[in-house]
Amino acid sequence: MAARVKNPKTGRREDVYALVDSGANRDYLSSELADRLDLEIRYSPLNLKTATESSTGMRPMSEIILESLDGAYSARVSDVLIGDFPCKDSSIAPGKNDCSTNEHLRDIEFADKEE
Repeated sequence: MAARVKNPKTGRREDVYALVDSGANRDYLSSELADRLDLEIRYSPLNLKTATESSTGMRPMSEIILESLDGAYSARVSDVLIGDFPCKDSSIAPGKNDCSTNEHLRDIEFADKEE
């Protein structure tokens, strides 16, 4: 989905595609976006568990504001994990994808960010 991410200290912002994963218990932001937004990075101990592995270590974290493009929704996210997102180049955003063949998505209108 298209969303806006803001640096709460500088106000710098960028419209991005966000992946909403109801099974995740951690918020995540790419290193590239963190650099572009000039986010303040801090390191915190964190245990990461995926389907295939688990590791504990000091992880880069930051704080962001996540907003809908129309400004109707806004949330401060205080412990977003910063790192490399593995599928960033191969994903297609719903707003750019023809979902009409998927019955459960047919009537949903996905907002798209401006390029």
